[in-house]
Amino acid sequence: MDTFKTLLKKKGTGPTMSKSLWGDDFTLLEAGFKDTSVPLARKATMLTALLTLEPNPEEAKWLTSLNASPEAYLPAELVPFITQTNPPHPLFDFTLPAIQHNHLNRDDSMAAMTMVLDPNVPNYLKAAFMEAERLKRESFEENKAFLDVFWEKAHRIESDLPVILDIANAYDGFNRNIFLGPFIAAALAHLGIPTVLHGAHSVAPKFGINTATQLASLGVKQPTTLEEAHEQLTNKGWTYIDQSVSFPKLAALNTLRTEMVKRPVLATIEKFLHPIQSKHRHILVTGYTHPAYKDMTTQLLADANKAHEFIFFRGTEGSSQLSMDRRAPYVKSVDGVVTDGFVSPEDIGLSVCSKIEPEPTLTTEETLKRIHDALQSKGGLIYDTLIYNLKTLTSHVSVGATDKDLNLALEASLSLIRI
Repeated sequence: MDTFKTLLKKKGTGPTMSKSLWGDDFTLLEAGFKDTSVPLARKATMLTALLTLEPNPEEAKWLTSLNASPEAYLPAELVPFITQTNPPHPLFDFTLPAIQHNHLNRDDSMAAMTMVLDPNVPNYLKAAFMEAERLKRESFEENKAFLDVFWEKAHRIESDLPVILDIANAYDGFNRNIFLGPFIAAALAHLGIPTVLHGAHSVAPKFGINTATQLASLGVKQPTTLEEAHEQLTNKGWTYIDQSVSFPKLAALNTLRTEMVKRPVLATIEKFLHPIQSKHRHILVTGYTHPAYKDMTTQLLADANKAHEFIFFRGTEGSSQLSMDRRAPYVKSVDGVVTDGFVSPEDIGLSVCSKIEPEPTLTTEETLKRIHDALQSKGGLIYDTLIYNLKTLTSHVSVGATDKDLNLALEASLSLIRI
């Protein structure tokens, strides 16, 4: 199983970053397709990558043999992807055009994503559809339709709070850097800015450190209903909402996402669903990694018009969390007017530090210890990073905060973290 997972990571990382299979890889590939311990959804993801991406000469030769005798290579469930006969389910009919790099119209996109959320549809078909979509790159119309399906089926509460800051970072967390989400939220709450965090405990592909893992390590009880989360937000100033509470149907796909190995479109859309939404001023804060994603996200969020304002940064590990070792581009929308620019530690009188080296062995416990030590000492790289993030966010929210205010907010965050 691990060998097949490695092959899948090697093949199909995206249309412009695709890597190839060579030589002995094909022996391992064939063994993996026949290995009953490898999840069928993982096999479907691999097959879809091979069919969707331009093959190298060795892959083309192998695919010729596969096309001549698919039953000799593949589980019976995957043979229709080669023969294009006996479609096993309507979702299959939407997957084949995507494999052929054809975009779906709005109605078909909505129908397909509705099937992805249906627990009665086999996971291997969901995996094939989402892999084909991601590798050909989802069109704007498709992404818009997917977001509309998710928005309709997710749970949310509309709040009379005058403002809510909705920090929407990728659910799979960090695996190379110090994650500061709960402490930023707790400090923002102390500054009078109600802040919502949301996510899930362990999500592929990173299975990284996130709000859920940190709160669990701290022994903090998490809300089990949206009503409880809203009460917490109102009384304490910040809250965390797990996807199992806000969108159970999507949370149920967590195993499928693990089996797929790679990041599907779900990871893009799930952040934008506002589990608690201010009726008056809802500010969505999110992040991005690649410039192409910036343009797509700007267009999608502007067209959706779900938040009164949004801002997203090119932050640490594709999140909104700003790093001390570089300036970060951002895009901001207020009342439909979109602007962009850059933020830097130098904007608030801090120096840009040398490159921060990734730490792939970081644990949740080590992360919390370092944050605790930084808050106690009131200095150092982590403390400056917290100050930088807080000052940038309060500035964009138009809440005045002096250095003393920020220091007091961070001091309070150690107790506020224990909701």
